[in-house]
Amino acid sequence: MSSRQRTEILKVLLVFLLFSAGLDRLHSNSAGNPEPVGRTGSPGDGQSCNASGCHAAVSRVAAFSLSGISSGYSPGATYNLTLTPSGPKGFEIVAEADANNQSVGSWSAGANNQASAGGGLKHVGPGAASWSFAWTAPPTNVGNVTFYMAGPNAPAGIDSATYLNSFSLAAPAASTTSPAVPSLSGVARSTGSIFWSWAAAARADSYRLENSTAGFVSAFSSATLSFTETGLSSATAFTRRLVAVNSAGESPSAYVTAATPQQALSVLAASTAAFTVQGATLSVPSALFGAGINGTILVSVDPAGKPLSADSPSGIQTADTSLTGGLRRAPGALFEFLASTGSGRFAADFSAPATLALAYPDSNDDGLVDGTSISADTLRMVSWDSGQSAWSDVPSSARDAAGKKVTASAGRFSVFALVGIAAGSDLTDVHIYPNPLRPSQGHSSMNFTHLPAGAAVRVYTLAGEFVSELQAGASGIAVWNGRNSSGMQAASGAYLAVVASGGGRRVFTVAVQR
Repeated sequence: MSSRQRTEILKVLLVFLLFSAGLDRLHSNSAGNPEPVGRTGSPGDGQSCNASGCHAAVSRVAAFSLSGISSGYSPGATYNLTLTPSGPKGFEIVAEADANNQSVGSWSAGANNQASAGGGLKHVGPGAASWSFAWTAPPTNVGNVTFYMAGPNAPAGIDSATYLNSFSLAAPAASTTSPAVPSLSGVARSTGSIFWSWAAAARADSYRLENSTAGFVSAFSSATLSFTETGLSSATAFTRRLVAVNSAGESPSAYVTAATPQQALSVLAASTAAFTVQGATLSVPSALFGAGINGTILVSVDPAGKPLSADSPSGIQTADTSLTGGLRRAPGALFEFLASTGSGRFAADFSAPATLALAYPDSNDDGLVDGTSISADTLRMVSWDSGQSAWSDVPSSARDAAGKKVTASAGRFSVFALVGIAAGSDLTDVHIYPNPLRPSQGHSSMNFTHLPAGAAVRVYTLAGEFVSELQAGASGIAVWNGRNSSGMQAASGAYLAVVASGGGRRVFTVAVQR
C-alpha cells in the first residue's frame, strides 16, 4: 500500500471518529456528561437545563408551540401532541398537577424522543423541526394541569441559553348532574378469571368496580370500558356492580353475577374430543373454531346460580316463565357451555356442529322424570342465548329411551336444558294437539296435556252422543286415537271434549279431518 493510500485511509478514519464524537456530544452536556433529567424548570423539578453546568442562563421566551390539545383535558383521554421549537435544539417536557406539583398522566414516545426517569419525556439525538408523542391524562380529575418545557438553544455539549415555556390545561368542568347509570356485564374467561365490560356512561369522569357488599375491587378512568378480574376461585359466583363517578355524585349499576366455570376443557384444532360433565356429554369435531384455531370450552353445571355469563340467571327465569302448553323444564338437566379462543369469547357458529347429550333421571322406569310429573316421552332439548326471551328447540333433538338421555347437534354454545310436558294442578292450562286431527297427514292421535293426574276426558258429538272416554296418567296426558268406544274411526267433523278433575269441568271443541 502506498503512502498516499495510507494517508487517505487515515483521513477517512479521522472524519469518522470526529463524526462519532459529535454524535456522542448530542447526548451530553458541556462537561461531556450525559444530560440529566428532571430539568424542565417546573415547580416539581425545581431546576432547568442550565443547572450543574449543563447549559447557560435561562431565557423565558415562547420558544415552543404545542398542538394536539386545547385549553382543557378529559380524565383518561389520550392526546397526540406535536411540540414545535422556534429556537431550541432539544427538549424535555413534564405535566404536573398545579395542586401539588406532582407529575401526572403518562407518555408514549414517538420518533427521536423517549420517556425520562423524571416522569416526563425528552429528546433523543439531534434537533428536529418538531417532535410528536402522546400524553394520556390522569384517570381522574386532578385539577388544573400545566405542561413545563425546557430546551437548549444549541446541541448538547455546547453552552447556550436555555429556553423555558409552559402551557396550562384547565381542570374538567365540574359536573352539576350525576353520571348516567352504567350497565355492567360479565363473562367467564377461565377457571380463575372473569371479563367485566360496560358501555360509556354519560358524564362519567371515572368508574369504580365494587363487590356485593359495596367493597372496592378496582378503579378506572372514563376511557376504560373493560377489566379482566383474575386470581378467582373456580366454580364460584362473583357479584359486582359498576359505579360511575363525577364531581356531582355517583350512579351505581345494578348488581350482576358471573361465575368461573367448574371445568375448562382444552380443545385442539387438529383433534376430536369428548367430555362428560355431570350428566352432560359433549362430542367435539376437529377444527371446531375453524382451521388451526385452538380453544377452551368452559362449563357450568349451575348456570342459574353460577352463570358463566352475567345475564344467564334472569334470562333462564324469563325463558322458564314463557313455557306454555304444559311444558316444564326438567330439573338437573341445565348446563351452560361457553367457548373461548385466544381472542376472547367465541360466539360465532362452529365450523361443524358439536354433539351434546343431556341425561335425565328415571330410576323407577315409570316414564316420568324423577321427582316430577314430566313425561319422559315428551322431553326435548332447548337452548337459550343472550337476547332471547324464550327457550328455543335445538335442531335434531332426539330422545334415547334406553340410555335415558336426549341428544342434539349444537351449532354454537349457550345454556342448554331439557323440557317436557308435566301434569297440571288444575284445568287452567290444558293443551290439545294436533287439533284438528288429520290422519291423512300422518296424525295418529290427539293429545290432551297438562291435565291433573287422573283427570277424565269424555268426547261427544255436537248432538251429545257419547264417543270415547280417556283418563290422564301421572304425567297429565290423555290420548285419543280418533276412534269411538266400539273401535270404529270417528267421522270427520267437530266434537266436544269434556274435561273433569277434582270438581272442576271445562269443555273444548276438537275436530277430525279425514
